[in-house]
Amino acid sequence: MKSASISETKNHFSAYISAVRHGETIIVTDRRKPVARIEPVAGSGAAAAEGRAQRLQRQGILLPPRAGDLSRILKARPPRPRNQASALAVLLGEREEGR
Repeated sequence: MKSASISETKNHFSAYISAVRHGETIIVTDRRKPVARIEPVAGSGAAAAEGRAQRLQRQGILLPPRAGDLSRILKARPPRPRNQASALAVLLGEREEGR
């Protein structure tokens, strides 16, 4: 995510719009305080999800899939809970804590 002052945004608007078209988000600042965000308009369907995934990969948040991982995961047995753990008890505990 790039940050730019109002005057810098005004002077390089075309370049920033081009970056936004490629999935970048621009934070506009006024005296170093964020005042606006310029980001791509969310589309619909697979194209929007693909663009979002590419943006997250560029930012280093999401790793690209590796070949064969899905079939290996689907064939593996799910982990067994330890010591008679109860998902319901955990959920109720989180609700009581306000999470």
